[in-house]
Amino acid sequence: MSVRSLLVRERTPYGAWVLARRLMIRSGAAFHGRILGWQQSSIPLGSNIMGTKYIHVEPGFHATGKVWVEAVTNYGSDSFDPSIRIGRNFNATERVHISAIESIEIGDDCLFGSNIYIADHAHGNYRQPSQSNPEESPARRRLSPTGAVHIGDKCWVGDNVVILGGVTVGSSAVIAANSVVLKDVPPMTIVAGAPAKAVKTYDSESRSWTRILHSHSEYDSLTNVGDDAR
Repeated sequence: MSVRSLLVRERTPYGAWVLARRLMIRSGAAFHGRILGWQQSSIPLGSNIMGTKYIHVEPGFHATGKVWVEAVTNYGSDSFDPSIRIGRNFNATERVHISAIESIEIGDDCLFGSNIYIADHAHGNYRQPSQSNPEESPARRRLSPTGAVHIGDKCWVGDNVVILGGVTVGSSAVIAANSVVLKDVPPMTIVAGAPAKAVKTYDSESRSWTRILHSHSEYDSLTNVGDDAR
């Protein structure tokens, strides 16, 4: 919203207060970006950015609310060598949580909504071998790697999305709000649901999004990921 439209829309005292507050927030966020060494970036004060030596961000990271980006180097008695790489012109709203013990990569020109969780690990091991004991406190269970996460360029990730480890999201994909992504997402595809399934794909010839009609087995074939991945 421009300054002009703000002052026209709101009563003068309140409009002036909103404008002053917005300027203070933007100034603090820009300062935070400079301290982090993230060029041309805006990270609201109060964000939780940890493991900065293992986080590489290209110019243009902008968030309108607090975010949590953490490269986890130690948990309990375990040590990790994580990597988080975020491409140019990343835009997000608020409460985006990105956590890595191995590798998370996000491409250029991505747009993220609110309340998004992306991780390449879990609290405990629930597959063979050495599975976790459910009588042990979850916070005391060792972090278990679940596979690298790769998100391509120009992806749009809606509100309340969870993307779990071992997933590749192709460029220009759309993840609908409230989706849980357990399997690979092809490029230029819209997925939705929990677990997320492909619902539309982009036809370059007709320049339109075409609905996908398929069975569960056809979705597995489309994503090239078997049922035993999770």
